[in-house]
Amino acid sequence: MITQYEFNTAFNEILKGSIKRLYWEGNKTRFEINTTTRFEISQKKRKWLIEYDNNPENPHFWYNYERIYVILQNKFSLDHTIFQEFMIHIMHTQFNIDNAIPSCRHLYYGKRAEHKFKMKNS
Repeated sequence: MITQYEFNTAFNEILKGSIKRLYWEGNKTRFEINTTTRFEISQKKRKWLIEYDNNPENPHFWYNYERIYVILQNKFSLDHTIFQEFMIHIMHTQFNIDNAIPSCRHLYYGKRAEHKFKMKNS
């Protein structure tokens, strides 16, 4: 049986070298930009891995199906319930999110998020 430590180590290896970006809200032309509690973590070349928001009013933790779920499933062959328990622990301890359920998203979501993010920051 795999331990939480082994799972965390493999998860953090995927995140190694990644970039964390903060989402912005507001009107850039009027200099009314406010930071949010929403973040994106991506690999080099903006390959989306995780999006999360630790705002207690609207928390979420989304991770990439192909770049996180499939890799960790291939490595450990875990039952989905156990996989979720490990992800919940990571969500609490590493990302300080308490009231959300981790959810995986496919690449098409990540591509759309990357495009949306580029539009907000250009």
